[in-house]
Amino acid sequence: MSDPASNAARVSEAYRKWEACLGTDPEPFIALADERVEMASVLDPPDMHELATDHHGHGRMREYFAAIEEDWEMIDYPNERVVEQGDTVVWIGRCSWRNRHTGLVINSPKVDIWTFKDGKAVQFLELFDTLGFARAAGLLPQLAARYA
Repeated sequence: MSDPASNAARVSEAYRKWEACLGTDPEPFIALADERVEMASVLDPPDMHELATDHHGHGRMREYFAAIEEDWEMIDYPNERVVEQGDTVVWIGRCSWRNRHTGLVINSPKVDIWTFKDGKAVQFLELFDTLGFARAAGLLPQLAARYA
């Protein structure tokens, strides 16, 4: 009988599949997650874009990925490194996306932190260039007006 794959190996494989399908099939990520998974993003404020909102559970996770597919076209998503310590897995890579509405591109370092319990992800936090995201999404005028 073979040993089950480590959480790091499972995360790495999910990202490999994510890049291979150019961001159109989130099921490898959903398969990693507990039904009550808590997803959060460094992107703020939460009311400026669906991706900035915290998401809880598989249904909201699917809505998060649907919002990505609706607004963004993946260019590249290379996997650079996956680090595992205990129940925490950190994925380190880059992401390049073209906004479907503005045509602008973001190319950003990206770090995702996964926390596992009993083999399922219970928390997920993503870190990326939020200014680059806002610029590519055409949100800078709204943000400037909000804080003026």
